[in-house]
Amino acid sequence: MSPQPEEIGAKVKKTSERLNAHLLQQARGSNDLQYLASPVTGGGVQVNRFQQLFLLAQRQGHKQPADWTAATRQLRQSQGQRLLKEGKPNESAEENLAELTQQAETFASSSCRFCGRWGGVALNRTARSARAASS
Repeated sequence: MSPQPEEIGAKVKKTSERLNAHLLQQARGSNDLQYLASPVTGGGVQVNRFQQLFLLAQRQGHKQPADWTAATRQLRQSQGQRLLKEGKPNESAEENLAELTQQAETFASSSCRFCGRWGGVALNRTARSARAASS
């Protein structure tokens, strides 16, 4: 998908941000929506539920992937949900934590470039700095 003219992107940026904030809240209880709005392209950017929950945690002030993991883990535990690996639920809390941590770290290492390019929900500077320092 190619970018739309900058003046159009600028006009729809606030609307896209409000829509994305709503969609991120929806991800708390549902896996139904797999896209966020991009003011750059005028379309959607695919972002899975865990990525949405990590972005939501970031918007709530959690700055590092470990913080996103903790917030997401707490939400999932309160809902009685476990992660699946190879189609089977992880049995132990340690397995769930390890899988969620891996997903948060993978998202942190790739989302800055991705979200920045398409104008989705950008990764905050603290997380980018932490990721760069660990590289």
